[in-house]
Amino acid sequence: MNLEKAIELVKKWIEEKRESFVTSSVKTEVIKDFPRIFEFSMDYNDCLAQIIVGDGMYTPYRFIAFEIVAFVDGGVKYIFTWYDKENDESADIIENLDKGLNFLIQQQEQNNE
Repeated sequence: MNLEKAIELVKKWIEEKRESFVTSSVKTEVIKDFPRIFEFSMDYNDCLAQIIVGDGMYTPYRFIAFEIVAFVDGGVKYIFTWYDKENDESADIIENLDKGLNFLIQQQEQNNE
């Protein structure tokens, strides 16, 4: 996998999840969409998630970072992080993107109970 394929994979995943975003009331926004970097945010109640796809040369990931923060007691707390690794295949990446989205939705459903 290279950076361009990673960006393409994440964009395809986002497109396939559009209905889930709508039915779950997750607000989404593409922050950056350039040939070598793609940033996507998801806003859901008291949580903010961001997926960054780019050159991970000086970061803890190869190409993809998925982080979710919650706003708690006037501060920000990381509640989910996932970073791709050198040997991750497309299926591994999709599985972890799904985990992150499911975590975001479940976290807010629990907070609303």
